[in-house]
Amino acid sequence: MVRIHLIRAARESIDLQTYIFDEDDSARLVLRELLGAARRGVRVRVLMDQLTAMKSAKTLAALAGAH
Repeated sequence: MVRIHLIRAARESIDLQTYIFDEDDSARLVLRELLGAARRGVRVRVLMDQLTAMKSAKTLAALAGAH
């Protein structure tokens, strides 16, 4: 829950770096909040060290075209 509060409190930028990213409920919540932050003008950068950690190509496509 701390990550969600930090994302919601961001005003200028968010840099998220992760190695393993499971596509579960908590990950979907984080992604939804990151997209919301980007829509309110926060610069969001995500670095995934293992891109194949995301099992769904649809998720990657949605992120790439979201903003």
